[in-house]
Amino acid sequence: MYKKILSLCFFILLLSGCSNDSLKYDEKDLISTNPVLKTKETKKIVVLKNKLYYETPYVLSFRKCGTSDGKIRSSVKKYERPQKNEQSNFGTGFNYQYYGKGLVVLEIDNKAVLFSSVDKFEMPYGVANFVGKIKSEKPFIVEILEKPKFCFGKEFENKNEFEIDINSLYRLGNEILPISNFKNKKLKIWFNGKLENNKINDVYKIDVLD
Repeated sequence: MYKKILSLCFFILLLSGCSNDSLKYDEKDLISTNPVLKTKETKKIVVLKNKLYYETPYVLSFRKCGTSDGKIRSSVKKYERPQKNEQSNFGTGFNYQYYGKGLVVLEIDNKAVLFSSVDKFEMPYGVANFVGKIKSEKPFIVEILEKPKFCFGKEFENKNEFEIDINSLYRLGNEILPISNFKNKKLKIWFNGKLENNKINDVYKIDVLD
């Protein structure tokens, strides 16, 4: 009788453990740490075609033509991992569109937010960018060498230079080269497509072209 009770208790604990694993968040999967602010942030996740797609900091300024591929139809709680296709941990009703290998775009708050199922990927078509050269370091000003792409609005017309908040790269957790490495180099700068008082406040990435 005693052995039967122990077996029953073990079976109950096993079941409860399995149940909790499916509901509890996994720190590695659901929580990220901002390296600058040292704060923990909940990741937005969706499941599509049995793959987990994680929100990236990148927003498209321009999208390819085409209709959406579907809609997020169910949701779990903020700290839970989605389990079903077309399910998220941040709500329902968001249209999505596949956008290349390992990438999908979701319409969130009238923004085309990029989600990824892979760790590394090339910056996709539609992210605002321009080619330039450093003019000064303090403030960080870049001379425009080639017309900005996917940038819309009169504030971008007839501009010869942009001031850039270089610290926004660190806020995204990106590793960048020392500023000295950018001197006298042709740079490709990716950003959120917005200009405020002739200043770019959200830089996504800087590539050295030569």
